[in-house]
Amino acid sequence: MLSVQSFFYDFIIFGFLIVDGLAVVYLLGHGHSKRINKNRRRAAIFLCTLAWITIFYGSFLEPARIVVTEESIKLSKRPSETLRVAVLGDLHVGPYKQTNFIKRLVKKTQQLKPDLILLAGDYIYDNAEAVRFLQPLKDLSAPYGVFAVLGNHDYNRGVSLLQQEATERGKAVRASLEALGIRVLVNDGELLQVDERTTVGLIGTDELWTHRASISDAVKTLNVNEIPHPLILLSHNPDIVYFADGALIDLVIAAHTHGGQIRLPLIGPVPQLPTNLGRFFDQGLFQFENTQLYITSGTGEEGPRARLFNPPEVVLLTLEI
Repeated sequence: MLSVQSFFYDFIIFGFLIVDGLAVVYLLGHGHSKRINKNRRRAAIFLCTLAWITIFYGSFLEPARIVVTEESIKLSKRPSETLRVAVLGDLHVGPYKQTNFIKRLVKKTQQLKPDLILLAGDYIYDNAEAVRFLQPLKDLSAPYGVFAVLGNHDYNRGVSLLQQEATERGKAVRASLEALGIRVLVNDGELLQVDERTTVGLIGTDELWTHRASISDAVKTLNVNEIPHPLILLSHNPDIVYFADGALIDLVIAAHTHGGQIRLPLIGPVPQLPTNLGRFFDQGLFQFENTQLYITSGTGEEGPRARLFNPPEVVLLTLEI
């Protein structure tokens, strides 16, 4: 199920591996040539080999890994309970991630025995037919349920997210998730009764780039006189945090950035992140004014099939409430 874009990137990756590999073979086979300086030849072999290993590892090995990232978040001054929340984001099934990977992802998630599972959007790469690869998500289960929001890729196929084609595609992805037993929150919410004294409000908004995301509409669906605390907002795009403080949101959970997808030690994300928040808000836990923000780097890839120093992750948040 290669798209034009993924074919282009694969052409570059495979082409580089072939050309670079041939260069190493040539240099090794001409080790005694007087035309090639010995030290320069050794340096060239080292650099070409390092480049080949890095591209191969980043394109085929690291993207196949699944790691667990754990974080504790305090949402109450005097916590009396904990809520274990598994977060998955940016699955991007299609040319790179398909059924077998999603099966492994579901198995890893269920092994964590979470109380609640949240899916943070972008389930497909660029073809709505790829939703068939999401079938293993039907095996996700947790005591307080499995909830999801939609992301920009779930709407957009080379057209504006405001066009009818994008809207219909979003509806199709939503219907596919709901058929798997997943509650999709589109400016909607749910009250989670953790115990007799503790109620957690969970709301989810539509994708921010559709210009239909509404925190206030989502809060209204809770049908309460007072906003519950803690109040958790699930939204694909972390830029929603700009509107969260005024809505008294305690925690925003988002995805979208891929953590940059390609990262380097001490530098962080290599490409520019697709948010207004900027490169500092790449992945992990942040304080934004009075709201805490958690961004998962997700599991899938967009653009090239590569991840580097940034393997696919299942996030397990321990919320102290």
